[in-house]
Amino acid sequence: FPKMHDIAWMILTTDVEGMPKSEYMVAHQAAALACEATEWKDWSTLDTYAMACMKVGDFREAAKWQQKAIDLTPKSETKALSELKLRLAEYTEASEG
Repeated sequence: FPKMHDIAWMILTTDVEGMPKSEYMVAHQAAALACEATEWKDWSTLDTYAMACMKVGDFREAAKWQQKAIDLTPKSETKALSELKLRLAEYTEASEG
C-alpha cells in the first residue's frame, strides 16, 4: 500500500498549472486502493483519499473522509491534526458553496 499512497500524494501535491483531471482520477484510484489495503483505518491514507476526492470535485466525500482521518489521528500528532482540520474546513466550505 505505501507505493499507491505515495503515488497518489505525489500527484495531488504537485503544483502544476493546468493539471488534467485524468491525473487526479489516477490519484483517486491509487488512494482508494491504499485505503482498501489499510481497511480504511489509517489516518494518513484517509487524508490523502480526502484530498483526491476534493481534486476530482467530490467535496462531500472529501469532507466525510477528512473527518474520519481526524477521528483516527492520535492526539499526540498535534501538527498533523492542525493541518487536517484546515483541510476539513476547506472541503466543508467547498461542499457548501
